[in-house]
Amino acid sequence: MAARRGVRSLVVATMVVAGILLGTGASSASAEVDTVTGGQSALYVPLDNVRALGQENIFVVPIAPAYLSFVLPKPPAVNFPITGGTVDSDTFIGTVNHAGGMELQKQDPNTGAVQTALDVTNLRVVNGNSLIADTQGLLPAPTADLVNATHSEDASTGLLHYEADAQLNAVTATVLNAYFSTSVFQNGMILGHWVSDIQKQPVVPTGTYVRPKGATPLRVALVPAFEACTAPGSSHGAPLAFPSCDPPQQTSTRLTVGTPDANGQPANAGGFVRLATIAGNPSTSADEADVRLTATMTDVRRAGDLSDYTGELDARASIRLTDKVNGLTSSEAGTVSDFDLDFAVPCAATGDADEGAACSATTTADAVTPGMVPEGKRAIWQLGQLELLDGGADDMASTTADNTRFAVQGIFVP
Repeated sequence: MAARRGVRSLVVATMVVAGILLGTGASSASAEVDTVTGGQSALYVPLDNVRALGQENIFVVPIAPAYLSFVLPKPPAVNFPITGGTVDSDTFIGTVNHAGGMELQKQDPNTGAVQTALDVTNLRVVNGNSLIADTQGLLPAPTADLVNATHSEDASTGLLHYEADAQLNAVTATVLNAYFSTSVFQNGMILGHWVSDIQKQPVVPTGTYVRPKGATPLRVALVPAFEACTAPGSSHGAPLAFPSCDPPQQTSTRLTVGTPDANGQPANAGGFVRLATIAGNPSTSADEADVRLTATMTDVRRAGDLSDYTGELDARASIRLTDKVNGLTSSEAGTVSDFDLDFAVPCAATGDADEGAACSATTTADAVTPGMVPEGKRAIWQLGQLELLDGGADDMASTTADNTRFAVQGIFVP
């Protein structure tokens, strides 16, 4: 159109001014963004603006799927469906895209025929401070500044609500006045009030995991450990008619317990391992959270001469830990590769010919590995088989290379 050609040079001439007025663009600060999935925005145009434009025979016509609405007491509005984008819910940094648009028409006052028209489409709210649109190459960005902006998030619905005033800048006002042969557009003119209700893609939390209401304490009984049957030479009686190994072999060749039919000693062995959580106190700055570890075993004898064993046992728990102390910041949820937690259980002679040594220890996870149980970082300990190992050739729990399994969690069926 002639009017459009007439303002091409004006647009080029004002680009330098635009650079000064509009600055260099959005902040480069990075933020975690949410995916926009839908919603709706509306530009509420004050009635004074509608009358002022009408006196100049300038009218706003929606471009589908945008549409007009007028519900008192609110002013008339052009409504735009939201189609997508990304935005940070805290800072509103990002872009919210819209479908449809609006056509500004200058009509002949006598016939109503359109003399000059400008399509404003593909509207985007950018960083919460700019309204940018495609304007057939006529207007430099932004189409309008968004000022007095506010935003909030509805925790119950997840909707992000945004409001701002759409304000014309000097460059846009000058170009529009030239294009429509009018003086109605002014620098700082509030075109209308922009309101958006933005739907976001639900975010699946990455810092959480399922857990029970409670699971403490854990107490398991101990029984002597035997080798697995890998080369069967016999079979079990019905109904458990499985291959078996005859005779059974204790895993530890160094330690045993008294049993009348096996070694002529009274059956006085018994033991357990117990784990119990110690709750922290959030009202203090100290880290009181911990896990109490207890292990005990009676009638522990040397296998060679059935004398009291006065070395150490090695209490061991295989742990698969799931907690919130992972990642670069030690604040992410994760499951740790399986590891062993060991602590020493000292044994002492009883002085009783009918009973071997008594072995016992009580400690905590933080005492064994300082900082293992941080307060406020809930954790699940998935446990393998709890066991006591002998002290190896030197009777020491800490030198684990030759320690072998002596007792494991289980039950005894009389």
